[in-house]
Amino acid sequence: MKQHFIRLGLALGLASLGPAGPALALDVAGVHFDDQIVVAGKPLRLNGAGVGYRFLFKVYAVGLYLPERRFSAQEVMGNDEPRRMVITALRELSSSDFNDAVMNHFGPRGEEPDARAAQKVLHLGRIITSQAPVLKKGDSLTLDWQPGQGMSMSYNQNVTPLPGHDVGFYNTLLAIWLGDKASDPTLRSHLLGRPSASRASAD
Repeated sequence: MKQHFIRLGLALGLASLGPAGPALALDVAGVHFDDQIVVAGKPLRLNGAGVGYRFLFKVYAVGLYLPERRFSAQEVMGNDEPRRMVITALRELSSSDFNDAVMNHFGPRGEEPDARAAQKVLHLGRIITSQAPVLKKGDSLTLDWQPGQGMSMSYNQNVTPLPGHDVGFYNTLLAIWLGDKASDPTLRSHLLGRPSASRASAD
């Protein structure tokens, strides 16, 4: 009888987790990422979060939100669904510092990044510069993709639509951190919520 109640309790506990799995709210380098947010009326769940470094310095914390958990870059970028990247500065950054830090994660170390993709990233950097020439510690950028509406960026919750930037452009940005050739496999694992890294908080 006791074992029956134990099994029943486990079954109820697992059922309460729902199809999306357990909550994944994280604190990364002092930055809190909620388990769930709402973008354009649609709930998104935290897929994973980690720290971007420039040399040995922590530069920003980044979190990825999706409608449901994904564990590979192909799953994330292979469908047209809402998504959000949240980037929070961990130190004061000029626009050039930010671009350098982002490009640091773009392509294998020692190799030149794809020229067209690099131009897209630098173009986004110019847009960010127009909104925030200097990112102060704690400032946040969000990059949203909404099917049927397109891409938008917000700086400290001030939203700027980015017309003409399609899902291919958005995926180019995601590939900086998630692509097979991304230079920081630890950060990629964190963002993809893989069991070996999804709950790491040492960063």
